[in-house]
Amino acid sequence: MNKKVLVFYRLRTGGSKSPGIITAGILLPGVTGRKLKWWMGLLVGITVSSAIEISQLWLCRGLFEFDDIIHNSLGCMLGCLLGNKLLIWK
Repeated sequence: MNKKVLVFYRLRTGGSKSPGIITAGILLPGVTGRKLKWWMGLLVGITVSSAIEISQLWLCRGLFEFDDIIHNSLGCMLGCLLGNKLLIWK
């Protein structure tokens, strides 16, 4: 692997979008007003993360990486489950 690519990859992996996606997952049950199943959070995570990654590819800004889609989707699902637990339901 080229040294410049390796340095860029190490710098790139430090700036993850996962905290923002987890936060969106936490807010998701509150926005919809009901508890959501785990697969709904995963589906929203896949959709949002895919849109972000495709826009990065299309606009030539950043890297398109499948592992980002996987990690962000799992983060949104976990955030959704956490949001279900944190909200007080009537």
